[in-house]
This record gives sequence, C-alpha cells and structure tokens, in this order.
Amino acid sequence: MPSPSSPSHWSVSYGIVGSGEGWVGWMGLIKVGWEFIEREMTKYGP
Repeated sequence: MPSPSSPSHWSVSYGIVGSGEGWVGWMGLIKVGWEFIEREMTKYGP
C-alpha cells in the first residue's frame, strides 16, 4: 500500500475529487487521514 505522501496516492485521490463524485473522494481522504491519525496515536499512546 502506498504511503500518503506518495505521488500516485495523491494523483488518484485528486482524480476522484475532481470527478463528479468529488464529495465521495473527500470523504475517502478524511477517512484515510483519520485512520492514519488513530494508528499513530495508538502506536505512541499508553
């Protein structure tokens, strides 16, 4: 799975956002971002 900072990931994400279903793309980005934050907090949490 590509990292969030990889160019291919962003081009795919923005391609979805730029399409007619843009809001679906943004919801996907938010979901991916939130899961990443939760993973990081779990990793460094108590």
